[in-house]
Amino acid sequence: MVDGCFFSFKATSPSAKQNAYFKLKLIMKNNAIKIITPRLIVRKYELRDAESLKEVVDRNVDHLLPWLPWAANEPQSIEMKRELIRGWDKNFEADEDYVYAIFLKNNEQFIGGTGYHTRQGKDILEIGYWMDKNHANKGYITESSYALTKVAFQYLGIEKMEIRCMLENIASGRVPEKLGYLHEYDYRKIEKNEAGERARHSVWTMFKEKFKAIEEYDDVVVYDGAGDLVGTIN
Repeated sequence: MVDGCFFSFKATSPSAKQNAYFKLKLIMKNNAIKIITPRLIVRKYELRDAESLKEVVDRNVDHLLPWLPWAANEPQSIEMKRELIRGWDKNFEADEDYVYAIFLKNNEQFIGGTGYHTRQGKDILEIGYWMDKNHANKGYITESSYALTKVAFQYLGIEKMEIRCMLENIASGRVPEKLGYLHEYDYRKIEKNEAGERARHSVWTMFKEKFKAIEEYDDVVVYDGAGDLVGTIN
């Protein structure tokens, strides 16, 4: 994760770690606004997405509630969704968190969310995700997570990626496994589930040198906020 941007006014060569931080700050803030994959558009949320976000989340509350604490606050009004998107935009611009929407490329239908979280420490990004139940089990989360992993390693200079999911969420755990992440360990959280048991989570990690291309997902293109092509990652 990145807590800030390392920058020096001294006439010295920055370390590799400093370069990674500076590169992330600039590219994430200015460039990686939209990521195109073979079947998906993964882009920063816009206010016009509020209606679609509410519609999809509202019909998925029961589907999401066992796994994602924020689902307990649903349903929300359209205006609350707009405020949520404004907050995500503010965090994105401040390089604090990077939340993306997921759309089908063929018709631009909103189907879920993902993003880079900066909460695990320096030089680490954590991927989070959720998917509309009507589009589950089609490989979309695997495809978007592959793209975010590839962009982080090959475009942003990140050294380590993490994916964390509840141990009981078998479908979610298959995503990092398919992508070649290593299952590092499991742990229990303070929070309890509906059965009164401590929630158990799995931690999956991947270091930059362990990334391997997956041909069916490998066509990844990055655009900036103006719609200009800023990178094709091969």
